[in-house]
Amino acid sequence: QTIDAEFLVFLDSDLVFFSAPTEFLLPLGYDAGIRPEHHKMIGSEGIDDPNEEYWMHLYELAGVKDLDRFITTTVDRKTIRPFWNSGVVSVRRSAGVFTAWQQTIEKLLEEGTSVNSKNFYYEQSALSATICARVDRVWQFATGYNYPIHSHNQIIAAERLDSFDRVVCIHDHLFRSRTENYRERTWVKTLKCLKEFDRTSDKYDWLY
Repeated sequence: QTIDAEFLVFLDSDLVFFSAPTEFLLPLGYDAGIRPEHHKMIGSEGIDDPNEEYWMHLYELAGVKDLDRFITTTVDRKTIRPFWNSGVVSVRRSAGVFTAWQQTIEKLLEEGTSVNSKNFYYEQSALSATICARVDRVWQFATGYNYPIHSHNQIIAAERLDSFDRVVCIHDHLFRSRTENYRERTWVKTLKCLKEFDRTSDKYDWLY
């Protein structure tokens, strides 16, 4: 609301960048850039899904009109209502996405909705609904953006990257897990077990 930049970018704190995120400068005709969520989790596959009621209520609060939009999750390959990962988001400021996102969350708070096991990704689902309400064309960042390194071995071969030289940024919750010893052991184990991945690069050595 106070910055006059053309693009605004929202980033989670548990990210590591390996190259310049040039796609943050969205192509003409696109007002938001983002990646799909990695797993379905609280997403909805449609009318018969147990999570559908939550999404329909969220759509009502956000003002979503088009109920026919679906995306595919990046790891478990589920077709669900747009549920994007809010860890890496670029928007064109003129679209007012972030202000509308704030308003959607405030509506949830005002009605007493709280974070629980059914809507654990509270802010992320609110953003997804807000984008559906405000943006007609969403730019899906390339695979190297927000790459889920912790789920590398579960990604289909066509989408799995083989080197940090092809990765723009990784998003890994292990950075903030439990104790320092747990983080260190789990992180090292994750890097050692990456399938068909280049372990000779300087970027791999640095991260390790």
